[in-house]
Amino acid sequence: MSQPNDLADRLNRNRRRFLVGRHPEKAAIEAFATASPKQPGLVMHLCAPGGVGKTTLLKAFLQDTRYERPILWFDARNLPPNPNLFTAAIQSLRDEKGVGEKEPHLLIIDTFECLAPLEGWLRDVFIPTHTLGFRLILAGRNPPALEWRTDPVWIDEHRQITLSPFTDTEVDDYLTLRGIEASGFERARQFARGNPLALALYTDSIGKQEGLSGSLARSWHQRLVDSLDSTHQRAALEACCTVRQMNESMLASMLKLHAHEAADLYDWLASQSYIEAGRNGLFPHDLLRQAFTDELKQRQPSRLIELGDRAFTYIHDRLEHAAEDRIGLIQDAFFLLRDIDIQQTMSKPDPGDVYVDSLHPADWPSIDDMVRRFENDHAVDLVHQFHTCQPESLTVVRDSAGKAVGFFQILRVDRLPAHVQEADPVCADFLCLARQTLKHSGTVVLQRFWLHSDQDMAASSVYTQAFSHAAFLSASVTPAVMGSVQGDTPEWRRAMARFGHSDAEITMPRRRGTPAMVLYQDWSADNRAGINWLRNAYRQAFGLAEPISRVSVATAPLPDKKAFQSALRQAFRSATRLDRLQSNALVDSKLVLQHGPNQDRVTRAQSLQRQLETTCERLESQATTRDHARVLQATYLRPAPNQQAAADRLALSYATYRRRLTEALKLVELEWWAEELKLREK
Repeated sequence: MSQPNDLADRLNRNRRRFLVGRHPEKAAIEAFATASPKQPGLVMHLCAPGGVGKTTLLKAFLQDTRYERPILWFDARNLPPNPNLFTAAIQSLRDEKGVGEKEPHLLIIDTFECLAPLEGWLRDVFIPTHTLGFRLILAGRNPPALEWRTDPVWIDEHRQITLSPFTDTEVDDYLTLRGIEASGFERARQFARGNPLALALYTDSIGKQEGLSGSLARSWHQRLVDSLDSTHQRAALEACCTVRQMNESMLASMLKLHAHEAADLYDWLASQSYIEAGRNGLFPHDLLRQAFTDELKQRQPSRLIELGDRAFTYIHDRLEHAAEDRIGLIQDAFFLLRDIDIQQTMSKPDPGDVYVDSLHPADWPSIDDMVRRFENDHAVDLVHQFHTCQPESLTVVRDSAGKAVGFFQILRVDRLPAHVQEADPVCADFLCLARQTLKHSGTVVLQRFWLHSDQDMAASSVYTQAFSHAAFLSASVTPAVMGSVQGDTPEWRRAMARFGHSDAEITMPRRRGTPAMVLYQDWSADNRAGINWLRNAYRQAFGLAEPISRVSVATAPLPDKKAFQSALRQAFRSATRLDRLQSNALVDSKLVLQHGPNQDRVTRAQSLQRQLETTCERLESQATTRDHARVLQATYLRPAPNQQAAADRLALSYATYRRRLTEALKLVELEWWAEELKLREK
């Protein structure tokens, strides 16, 4: 009779059989993990692009290691970069494995690029709380921050392994193990270029004996698509790449399949080497997800939008029936919203990664300075009073170095003491308005403050975090009435009209920064209103429905010269992203509307995209502007990875490249604005 571990042993043998190369790297990980606790070496970074084999190498290490202490594995792909959430998740993992925080153990964090903003916090706060004998392996796409290699505290405690693509010899070894004839080695090398995942997908398609139709210059994504047995398999892959994770019932809902059809496709998905199984469903390798979604965005944006809308329908129905994993379903909804540019073109986003954190006493001087600079002196006292009554209301937004770059404060207004309400006319008036609306008692929530240290209430990373928290609260708690203080600008009012907010018409105190208004949502009639709003936000962003409010987006005020030029620069930055162009202010300009005033936003965005391309083509056809066109193309239309790479591609110094880019943008701004004025005069 077979022993229970026979299947696991067989799977481990299969993993060993196809593991090629990586022997020095595997030995280095083993030496790091098994070193004496008294030897230096607390942290190891394992770095490589997607698909090069980080996870495979670590699993091989786990299979063969002599390390005798507990090993904890944590995949960071679905966790927001938040110290409290991270600490709770690791503690939950320790509890599950029976490992104490002070007990020597090895913690492996895979997909660490998703937690990149926490790198400084890990170094300065998380790691020092552990006992001697604790080791940490961080596997991700990004190289470690400079501080690991320059800070005297960490120079001897840090190790780094960077995985390279397979050499030609390693490619040949892998192909031999997979049973590929030597005559096909060169083609495989040209196709995969040393990427192990691409190589595996290539050999999978060869194994089906379908031949090599098409050019080897085509992407490995297309190679995979060509190898599929049916359009149903392609549709299943597209659906799986659209959502955070997929179970069988979601697959049936998104593809409108009968139960037995969905079961067969789900089993097929689960059997593919590039699909991973999590606790709540299947998800693709990140490289595959990126390839499929990028292809859909470029060639079939309506298909991607339709799949997302069907996924929202499934999530909404599950929440409507009081599903047990409510938080997980809301996370699924937020994943679908990840590419929506809610910020429109209100400002240039600030650079760098950020994360949210609880307030530290040392943060108060920075917060007080922000409030005093953009609000007023009385508001400084209000923020402190609100925090005293509701400490959980204030959240700090930090950059990767841990510096507070902004904050937001979301209040349960109905629970504020009377004297605090009276101290702030905004809260008092908002609560009065809510009570006039409500037929019974209910939760009243107001996002009273949100500020960026440099940009006030302009769209920024702080706004993104504040919006996400407020929206998550609206979907998970569903307040009866919810509001938010926003900048009173044409851009914010355009967003308000588009996403169904009302102006509470509350008199706002004078601010030193941008004038403000209060947005208002009455959700008292429907306890599912929060998730309904998220779904409507998705539909509005992609032009799937008429605007929620009575104010038509098409009748939004025409942008003035400054706003027009800002929107044009944002359009160039979003030139390859049709989904983002749909929310650009230029789709409401005369320049775009001249091609069809009654067109939907998707069609207008396509028109804007074509106008950007034809403008560059026209500039390139003229000798005096050819260099300007090439700079625009290398930066925006066929973009290099970054501006330095664009300068290198054009064989220019960085200073010359920047000068030409500035000149090119100004040239297009002048031409487009002149044409816009002519059309407005007609």
